[in-house]
Amino acid sequence: MEQYITNHNDKILMNYNASLLHYPLPSLKPIIATYELNYQKGRVISLGIYSDDIIMNESFDKYLDNLVSQYSVQYQRQQQPSVTT
Repeated sequence: MEQYITNHNDKILMNYNASLLHYPLPSLKPIIATYELNYQKGRVISLGIYSDDIIMNESFDKYLDNLVSQYSVQYQRQQQPSVTT
């Protein structure tokens, strides 16, 4: 795992509950997770893991499909014009 949460404004989508054996500041206990952050006019989703760790992981494929589907539906709802009567 290569990334950990450092910005308190990030929204954690999946906490891996991982621990680091040789972290330079053990008292900080970094959170390693998939997270969302706002960037300019959009959102970024960071997986925080190496792709070769998950390339053949069916459970992760299902998680990612669900995550993308969820954001796709939210985006489509935001793009639809409001109808008032």
